[in-house]
Amino acid sequence: GDRERLVELLERSVPFSLTAQPAQVGRWLDALDDATFLSRHPAAAAIGALTLALTGHPDGAERWAVATERVHAPTPWNALLHSLMSPHGAEDMRTHAARALDTLPLGSPWRAPALLALACANALEGDSWSADTLLGEAADTAASAGAAAVESTALAYGSLLAADRVHLEIFGPGESLT
Repeated sequence: GDRERLVELLERSVPFSLTAQPAQVGRWLDALDDATFLSRHPAAAAIGALTLALTGHPDGAERWAVATERVHAPTPWNALLHSLMSPHGAEDMRTHAARALDTLPLGSPWRAPALLALACANALEGDSWSADTLLGEAADTAASAGAAAVESTALAYGSLLAADRVHLEIFGPGESLT
């Protein structure tokens, strides 16, 4: 029915993009906010949880995330959600982000947040050069999807990594600017 079409629409779009209106996204999520429905549609539950988390609604995000835990088969949505919301360290974040990237369709706008999570994991593990490459890819992917929030996050994080590298080159490890 209509809710299944809405799930398909959410899978092909990014609800926190420049063109998305917060009130409209809220109505979309309200229409899907049913525990039974969400337990049968892990993509909808994960997308709702991610959207709520990325738009400043952590309590709602946690509630929607619970529905994805009821699905025992791995999905790209579970992997993406786990990489962004509940990693148990950088290796766990990297593993789940990589799994999401391996299983999301190449044209999916949801690849941008997965690339961002993978970049963060690499940076946390000390590989800032790989992280920087992934951040560039995340920014490009987000830009092509119209996901300005993800694009700006990737660009900002990339600039922080570059500044850190310059600082290390000038002052060396353990040296402070103050």
